[in-house]
Amino acid sequence: MKRLIHIFTESPWIYTCLILCSIIAYKVAHFSAISWDDPELVFNNKDVVHGQLIEFWVSSYQGMYMPLTMHLYRIQYLAFQNWAGGYHLTSWSLHVLNAFLIYNIFKRFDTLKHYRGLLMFVFAIHPLQFENAIWIGEMKTLLATSFLLSAILQIITFYKNKSKTSLAISILLVACSFLCKPIAITLPILLLLVLPFSTFKDLKWKILIFSLTLFSIVFSIITYRLQVYDHFINSSHIQIWWSTIGHSGWAILHYLLQFFWPFSLSILYPYPQLTIPMVITGICCWLLLLSLLVFLKIKQKNMLLMGIGVFIIPLLPVLQFIPFGEALYADRYMYISVLGICIICIELLKAFKPITYVVFFMIGLISTLGALNYLPHWKTETALYEYALQFDTDSYVLLNSLGVEYTRQGESKKALVCFTKAQRNNPKNYKAYYNCGLLYLKLQNATIAIDHFNRSLTLYPYAKAYTARGSAYLQLGDWPKAISDFKQALKLDSTQHKAWILLADCSQQFNLLPQAITQYNKAIKLYPFDAESFFKRGICYGKQNQLQNALLDFNSAIRLNPNNGAYFYWIGITKIALKYDPCADFKQAMDLNYQAAITLHLKYCK
Repeated sequence: MKRLIHIFTESPWIYTCLILCSIIAYKVAHFSAISWDDPELVFNNKDVVHGQLIEFWVSSYQGMYMPLTMHLYRIQYLAFQNWAGGYHLTSWSLHVLNAFLIYNIFKRFDTLKHYRGLLMFVFAIHPLQFENAIWIGEMKTLLATSFLLSAILQIITFYKNKSKTSLAISILLVACSFLCKPIAITLPILLLLVLPFSTFKDLKWKILIFSLTLFSIVFSIITYRLQVYDHFINSSHIQIWWSTIGHSGWAILHYLLQFFWPFSLSILYPYPQLTIPMVITGICCWLLLLSLLVFLKIKQKNMLLMGIGVFIIPLLPVLQFIPFGEALYADRYMYISVLGICIICIELLKAFKPITYVVFFMIGLISTLGALNYLPHWKTETALYEYALQFDTDSYVLLNSLGVEYTRQGESKKALVCFTKAQRNNPKNYKAYYNCGLLYLKLQNATIAIDHFNRSLTLYPYAKAYTARGSAYLQLGDWPKAISDFKQALKLDSTQHKAWILLADCSQQFNLLPQAITQYNKAIKLYPFDAESFFKRGICYGKQNQLQNALLDFNSAIRLNPNNGAYFYWIGITKIALKYDPCADFKQAMDLNYQAAITLHLKYCK
């Protein structure tokens, strides 16, 4: 307790940091989720919603293997359900925890310990951190960083006393970090860069470095394969080697600018056009950095080495050496790298202590002003996308995302404008055609919807688009084409729960009841939490006079959704056939405003 009080009273920066963090936490508790991938990862994720914990360990999500993060999402879902504010508060708490871990880490370095309050403050408040600290889908970075920083604390302890316990704990914590997100893949490189070569002659250090390197290789391969499978790694940005180096050097300069002047931040930046001056500047940046690293290693300037390493090395996997996503740089990639810039500033200015405090006061002031400027734009998805479009007006990714959000809100005209612009800006963007087709399907305009689904399928034949086009054919009453599309969707992906249900509906329409039951069985096996699947299968059983099976399915539907009057109505119908008392069920159906139950209640329940 005394130690905790001492930490709080040691530096005014800590008080300031905690006050500002509390204000921000209060604000973000009222923010909504980000429709980009928050619903897919959490709120609409069947594994999270229904607690299928084994799936967390055998499945990937958004191109990532992150079972521990998924367990955290499940715990939060049990606590908060669909209240986004609870998840935001968890993210912000993890972020503040990471700031305190950083405070404790730099307490162990004599040359930095007097500035650890400043480091903690800038790390916690800098607006570059908001993308990770507010975006629910990026909680994986926060949790992985918590384990990674805890591991670094143990590695520092191990460096000082060679404790076997510290060695074992550090390896375990790094493993946990990888199971949240493979953010620690560059840790072995950083240790090799910063520590003296003589250190690695010790057997225990060899065990540590070997373990970390093995983790890095294994999880790098896993992540790469998953990213390829989920189409995050693609050929859209494959370039000649010298242009890739130039672009990556340019990205480093961009990050430096955003750190010192964080007033034009965005969730997505346009991929910069390749120019000769840009390439020359980027290549010169790399040559300067590499020369500086060699010079500092020779001169044993370990703190500056560490600063440059902490800044550059975590960025290496996302500098487009491997074509990744649609952006050259993103704020969320700077979560750890922010520290590196702070360490460099301290090392360069520490001989002039008053100037150091002035510089960091200015960085703290600019960070606070930048945070106050940027924070309101995260309040809703619509506000965030509209703000980001100011910096990249032609971004088909943002336009498509904003169109999806407008569709959810019932703003059909605005959504159509967004999808049309997205299609015009990138005619090969199959998602814009698909989402526009869903919009027209929602508007009951199946003919135009089919046209958009056709364009999407021409660009990329995938199961969801076939399922959606089949639904459009159902609207038009074209059963053969609908059945063909559902079968094609299942041929591409037999786990398409919705396609099985719609195909079963078609079978039931043509009175192919045994076939329909088999198809409903497959849908229920894939997703046993959909009330409609049980209800529709119960209707099929009823038509086959398998009344007890029908009754069981109707009861299962009610267990999953007790607010649907049709389910109680059909239980009543089934009970009449079984000569049971149906009155309580008809009464419940009436209470749920299912009008058809009124007549039968009057007839059988006088």
